[in-house]
Amino acid sequence: MTEGGDDPVHNLVPVVVLDVSALDDLVELFDGDPQVARDFVGGYLGLIGPRQSRLQDAVRAEEPENAVVALLSLQNASAMVGAQQVAHRCGWLLEQVRELRWTVVRADLPRLTRDVGDAARALGEWDP
Repeated sequence: MTEGGDDPVHNLVPVVVLDVSALDDLVELFDGDPQVARDFVGGYLGLIGPRQSRLQDAVRAEEPENAVVALLSLQNASAMVGAQQVAHRCGWLLEQVRELRWTVVRADLPRLTRDVGDAARALGEWDP
């Protein structure tokens, strides 16, 4: 909650879970080879857990530099595979970390976990 009583977490604009055009761009980037894009998505999915753990550790220890690195890693990788809701939430969390709003960040981590799960399910169903 902010001092004014607003809950900024709930003020996020809804964003699509998965932007398939980003995945189409990946296929095109790899000369139309869908297997390379599938492998890229598989790598993203395989690293979600470690990225989230790194973020949780940084938030628990209130280490802004490590939290920023973890969020930027997750945000950029998510944007590349079209996981727009995850990328959007990471951007919002970056703002909160930079303002040292640890209570807000901790409160929003379960939402990030939910968004990551939604993106992982959508990516698992993707068939180029």
